[in-house]
Amino acid sequence: MVSDDPYPLYCLILQTQSIINPELANESWWFLISSGLFLIFLLCCSGFFAASENALFSLSQTDLESLKKNETPSSKAVIKLLGHPRKLLATILTANNFINISFVIVSSMMLESIFNFPKTVNNEISFTEFIVKVVVVTLLLLMLGEVLPKVYATKKNLAISKLTALPLVFSQKLFGFIVIPMVSFTTFIDRRVRKHEHSVSADELSHAIDITADSSANKDEKEILKGIVNFGNKTVTQIMKNRGDVSAVDYDINFGDMLKRITELGYSRLPVYEDNFDNIKGIIYIKELLPFINES
Repeated sequence: MVSDDPYPLYCLILQTQSIINPELANESWWFLISSGLFLIFLLCCSGFFAASENALFSLSQTDLESLKKNETPSSKAVIKLLGHPRKLLATILTANNFINISFVIVSSMMLESIFNFPKTVNNEISFTEFIVKVVVVTLLLLMLGEVLPKVYATKKNLAISKLTALPLVFSQKLFGFIVIPMVSFTTFIDRRVRKHEHSVSADELSHAIDITADSSANKDEKEILKGIVNFGNKTVTQIMKNRGDVSAVDYDINFGDMLKRITELGYSRLPVYEDNFDNIKGIIYIKELLPFINES
């Protein structure tokens, strides 16, 4: 059986026509106009903070280097902001939440003035009121205040970063009474969490390699993996050599003598000096000599 009920969207259109507030003409048009302009302003602010977040946190190292060379106030402000990323993120999120909440409250008041939403028997929100107040407002805020600004900011991150840097510095001061305690609290929580984290030692990793390594894996492969694991625990002094123990070759040495020297030492690369050992001219890689061995 096919239902005689009209399509839900058609029902919504009919209901919307019937819920226009009949006393709208008596309403304060100044309130409606000012509310509409304020909503547009809030929407722009939401997009501003959303775009600034994406732009600033997507800057590459090359962009940062170019900003450091540029002595303009906006460039300096970008470097200053990114020097404290937690404070910056807390400022953006705090400001954006204040703006979004304000947008929802003002839009709800404005819609209440324009529409006379029907109430259910239990005085609960009706389907029409839910669609207009929740779905439409949320989609508007999400698309124009979040998605589109972030997409644009990703493509123009450097320009947007410069544009938003100085207002964000002002926002940090404006919302400092919230941002500073928030950052302090998150830093405290982060330290507490890190204290209880279990750090895996190099010995444990080496033991894991011995246990999990396939039986077909040869001894050399295991040693290479263990070497990678233990590399981070080595200090510079452990791999340094005294100046007197360093081997090098003279810049004017002939090819045959150099091959003998390389064979004796057995290194893959050697420093090359001219006149005295303190005048290092470069490094010679043994593999680069292979094509010329037969010419000796």
